[in-house]
Formats: sequence, C-alpha cells, structure tokens
Amino acid sequence: MKPTNRNQRLKFNNYALLATMGFLYLVLSADAKAGDKTAKFHIHQRHLAKHTDFSNRKIGRMDNGRMVMYYDNSGLIGDRDFLRTIEWPASTNNYMVWQVGILFGAVTTSGDTIVSETYTDISDNQFNPEPGFDNPNYISSIFDTTIVARSDIIESYAPSWNGLWPNLEGGFIHPDLLRRSGRQESFWVMRDNNDPANSPAPPLNLEVVSRLVAINSQEARDMIFAIYKIKNIGVENLNRCRFGVLVDPDMPALVGADFDDDDVELIRELKLVYTRDHDNSYASRPGFDIGYFGTMLLLSPKVAGQELGLTAWRTFSYDDMPDSGKANLSIIGPDPAFGIFASRDHAQYGYMEPDLFMRPRFNRDVVFMMSSGDFALPAGASVKTAVAFIGASDSLRLIEKTYEAQFIFDNDLNVSVGQNRQPLPKKFMLLQNYPNPFNATTAIRYTIATPGYVTLKVFDLTGREVANLVSQKKPAGEYKVQWNPANLPSGVYFYRLQMIDSAVGSGHNFVEAKKLVLMK
Repeated sequence: MKPTNRNQRLKFNNYALLATMGFLYLVLSADAKAGDKTAKFHIHQRHLAKHTDFSNRKIGRMDNGRMVMYYDNSGLIGDRDFLRTIEWPASTNNYMVWQVGILFGAVTTSGDTIVSETYTDISDNQFNPEPGFDNPNYISSIFDTTIVARSDIIESYAPSWNGLWPNLEGGFIHPDLLRRSGRQESFWVMRDNNDPANSPAPPLNLEVVSRLVAINSQEARDMIFAIYKIKNIGVENLNRCRFGVLVDPDMPALVGADFDDDDVELIRELKLVYTRDHDNSYASRPGFDIGYFGTMLLLSPKVAGQELGLTAWRTFSYDDMPDSGKANLSIIGPDPAFGIFASRDHAQYGYMEPDLFMRPRFNRDVVFMMSSGDFALPAGASVKTAVAFIGASDSLRLIEKTYEAQFIFDNDLNVSVGQNRQPLPKKFMLLQNYPNPFNATTAIRYTIATPGYVTLKVFDLTGREVANLVSQKKPAGEYKVQWNPANLPSGVYFYRLQMIDSAVGSGHNFVEAKKLVLMK
C-alpha cells in the first residue's frame, strides 16, 4: 500500500502500528467474513494505484483537539493509503468513514451530461489541485513531504502571500487573528480541466476554492467545516446543476475493518445524515463506544434568492456505486424499471436527481449521497456550499451539535475560545422543532440578534392560540423551549416567533412561523 508519488508519501514509521493492525485484522477476518469486506479493501487498493501520477497533490491534517481530519488538495477527505480519515475522538484510532468526496454535475449547452468529482472510486473526471497555493519547498516533519497550506503553519504558506492568510471573505488577514479566535484553516484551489493526461474525460471547466475550518472551542471541537466556492471558468453556461456529497461511512473504519454492519438515517429537517455501528462493537477494542457520525449540509445553492436546501438523499451498497450499466434507484434500492445508466457520468448525475429521499438502511455496508439541485451556473458565475462533519456520543448529542454547527456557521464561524459560552448571534432565526412529528415533547430553538420583547406562541389550523410559550423581554442570544402539549389532540399546528426591538425605530422587528405535527 506504500504510495510511489513523492508528494503523497506518509511518515510510515509514525503509523506502522496503525497500518499493521488494520492489515492483520483484515487478514484474520477474511475467513470469518470473506466476501464484501476483503473485496472492498482490494478494490480500494486497485483505485489507489491510478492516482499516483497526478501532479501537485499534497496531503493535510486538521486537528482541533477533539476531531482530526486527513485530506488532500484534490478534495478527497481521507488519505489515499486508506490508513486515516476522520478520527473522533482524537488519539483513539476511531476512524468514522472510509472516504468522503464532493460531486458537481451539470448539463452543458450542447446537451452533454458531465460530472466532476473528488471521490477516489468514481473518477472519470477528477478535480486536481492548482499550483501556487502552498509552499512547495516546505517539508512537514509529520508527513515527510510537502503539505496543503494551513493557517497555523506559516512555513506552508505560498511565498506570494507574504506571511498573510487568505481571508474567508476575500483578501488576506494576519494569521494571529485566526489563532486568537481558536481557528485553524486549510486552503487550496482545484480545477477539473488542468490535468487532461490523468483526467481525460471532458470537463465542466470548474474552479473550486476550498477551505476546511476547525475551531478549538467547547462549542465546536466535535466538528469540522468544509466550505467550497465553485466557479464556472468556462465559456458555456451550465444548466440543471447539482452539488453532491458522497460519504462511505465505516464505523469503525480501517483498524476494525467492520464494513458491513452500519446504520444510516436521514433527518431531513436538519439536512443531516447520521451513521452508527449497528451493534456498537469495535472488534479489536471490546467495550469501546464508537459513537455517531453526522454529515450536515450547512449551505446550499440558491434559486430566486432562496436556498434549495437538501433536495435528494440516496443510500446504497458499495456494490451499487454509480457506474455505467447500473440500475437507477427507487425509494428502496436499485430498480431496472427506473432505467439503466449508459455511462458513469449519467449514473452520478442521476443519483443526484431531486425529490427522491430513500429509506434508511441498517446493519450493512452503506454508502450515501446527499445533494442539492437543480440550479444554473452561467459562465463566470460562482456558487457557495458548505458541509459540517460532526462526531457525538449519542443521537441526542448529535442533534444538539447539529444546531450548534448551523449557528456557528451562520455567525461567520465566530465562537468563544476555551469557554462554554455561546457567541452572540448576528441574525434572527426560528429553527424547525425537533423531533417533528412528535408524540410527547418537542424542542423549539430560536435566536435573536438584538434585545427585545419576544413572544413564541402555538396555533391550531383555525388560528386559535393553544399555547403561549414565551412572552417577555430577552437579551440577544440563542434559546431553546421545550413544549409538552399533553392536553391537545393529534394534528398539525403552527408556532410563531415575534420580536419587537427595544430600540425604537431600529427596524429590527421580526416575525416567522413554522409547522409542527403532533402524533399521539
């Protein structure tokens, strides 16, 4: 498994034990559960070899003290030796996924359907890094090779940056500003048209400015943010565009090598997919609590000024990865009646078709794709997307972390450092209650950006007020209200948040309503 490309060599003496444990477990488990697990491992070995000739590829590592992520500057999350991916908690060898990649599909004005992507197993056309966004002469003492630029390693900066860091909102900032806020960032740029020798398929002509953000704070240490600004640098308009995230969760991945006993479910209102090990069993570490892993769509493309949100979710077995000759998916799985794909591009694109949300899968090897579309991307235009990866000890804690991730992202990734203190919100928000539907108690969260008089009321379909949950002055902040409608019948209700700013004439008044469903 040792890579041959000098830009991808790892410091194997630091990780020999990890690699040996993973290999020995795979060998020992082959007799007991031969089939899919060993086949999957060898498939990954085969695909690994095809990537060693790509130029300018570098590896990186994010670490906020709680979650650790390995990645490269072609957009793959996970290293290409399949030793390390997303580790949570840190220093436990509890890797929660096999690989993660993004996809972007579109129909060109000439009618071609093309998908460019970063996932290692489906690579008709890969994104590849652009040179000039790191220091090619800096050799990391951890990896014994050059690395992706990281904000807290000034030696990794591109020389042209003159010791400054590319700011999230454009321009450059002094890295001390990030350090004081507990932020660690990585930065790279990739395109799908810059390496035709290794990616010979026709490109969409896209440039992706990419950034990972890890924050060392009590609120954010269980998550890492991925932010992508995707620009059409070609001359053709791109139509019916779709953005997707493909995740192959294996819990635990690599060391335990238990590929075939995971659960995956979607919480659509939260744009969250979470996975767990079905029996919470780590074969090589009895009694270890594996936890839950969440993938959340934080920001999606907009149409007519409104975010599309999560528009589709597919889950399938590893054998049904999108490819030529594969059947399209129904709500329960592959179904030839829904069509057979003529090419890999058509399969990848079809897996992101809006308005299909599949059923959850349990106790098997699973892969899933969450996507947002359709939207247009004219020549010269850009679209921004963002994803959060979250680790948690149980499902309730994962839900709480999901709200925190959205809150932190919507507040420009600003949090307090080293203290369990919520940042002041910069916008008014009424979030969807959870759980919904519910049969006993549900939680309603909201944020207000300025002090004011707040009311939170619930109404039935006739407009009759059935509950007054909040009616008082509140300072700016984030709030959660529990509601237990013990005396109300099942049905559809609406809850409405209204806030009148304390400052007369400020214009910061706010009102919003959402629907909830009570099922007894």
